[in-house]
Amino acid sequence: MKSSITFLLLATLLLQACGPTVYISPGFKSAAASHQQIALLPFDVIFTNDKIREDIPPEVVYEMESDMGYAMQDEAFSFLLNEIGKGRLLIDVQDIERTNLKLSEAGVGYYDLRNMPKEEIASLLGVDAVLSGKAEVDKPFNEVAAAAIGIVFGVWTATNSVQTTLNLHNALDGNLLWRYDYEASGSVGSSAQTLTRALMRNASKRLPY
Repeated sequence: MKSSITFLLLATLLLQACGPTVYISPGFKSAAASHQQIALLPFDVIFTNDKIREDIPPEVVYEMESDMGYAMQDEAFSFLLNEIGKGRLLIDVQDIERTNLKLSEAGVGYYDLRNMPKEEIASLLGVDAVLSGKAEVDKPFNEVAAAAIGIVFGVWTATNSVQTTLNLHNALDGNLLWRYDYEASGSVGSSAQTLTRALMRNASKRLPY
């Protein structure tokens, strides 16, 4: 019985979060008054573990970062749709398949989004504001990927610390309207989906739409 409880504890996400920091622009209310639809971008994921950067081929790192970025976008989109369906958010979110297709057709790759002005992205997508996320993590939030890295490249990390940020930029001028910072640490049972749900559960309560 004791071993079963221990296993469950190890297999379950243990997120210990620091108090979030929230910024709301003084101009949010006037800018958001005309907003009808926002776009949710793939999360910008950065692995901060030096061993990963030093010992793993760049193309492997890039693939893992982008995979996690799209997984977080998908989970965040599902969460926002649920909140909208319950009447807790009064804003439309563009279907992420449409968002990603438009970006792809315009030749905008995953890493291109990092330095592209938000007003240009919003204009390309035809939305009133852009919601983007950034996650700085020690290692992939995927047990299989993390284990594979350890076996193939000899890079092992037992825990994971995460710093995540959500930013909402106005389409008209690219100004930052809202920002949410969230810091957490997770166990080996952590997943990108669980992290995103924890982030969005807290952030959505403070997103003033």
